[in-house]
Amino acid sequence: MTTGVDWPSLFDLDASRPKPGLGDAALEEFVREIARPLNDEEFSYLSGRVRRNPFRPSDPRWKTYEPPDPLAWPWPQRRPPDTYLAFLRWSNGGEFYVGDRFMEFIPAEGVRNDMLAWLFPRFYPHILPFALIGRRYWYGFDLHGGNADDEPPVVFGAYRATKLSYVQIAASFRGCCSDPTSAIRLFEDCESSAVI
Repeated sequence: MTTGVDWPSLFDLDASRPKPGLGDAALEEFVREIARPLNDEEFSYLSGRVRRNPFRPSDPRWKTYEPPDPLAWPWPQRRPPDTYLAFLRWSNGGEFYVGDRFMEFIPAEGVRNDMLAWLFPRFYPHILPFALIGRRYWYGFDLHGGNADDEPPVVFGAYRATKLSYVQIAASFRGCCSDPTSAIRLFEDCESSAVI
């Protein structure tokens, strides 16, 4: 997996904090872990969160409520892009700045947990999150369709967005890492002009 990207040259390293990178075995384990089906423990966790009836017994909808089935939610099946895996080889997590853009990368071992905790398969199907800004905004790969060899676009969203779930901010991971524009500003500009 050679991507030819000089990662340190893309970021303001005076303000950024890279972490130690992953080895080949850890990268392959990460790829397998992302694509595998829910295990019993994960299913139990998700069921406890989403299968409770949100209506009161006095509400007529109480009797007709059908809880969602976490096993039916789509899970990303495409492999993450090689550029992202090369980045993880260089830095597994860390905080990075490029101009007005800030990215707090999720360590590989935390990506699946974040997907479950924030219910990505239900609310953002086929999105693989890779970075955050605090606990409000996220960056992710849109792994809907496309050719498995194609670099997926990067999307950005807010966990509690009012109008939009997410917007595309870059055609590639490298493009996302080299654009100095604030992702929050791009998202808010798109959200403020969205029609519901």
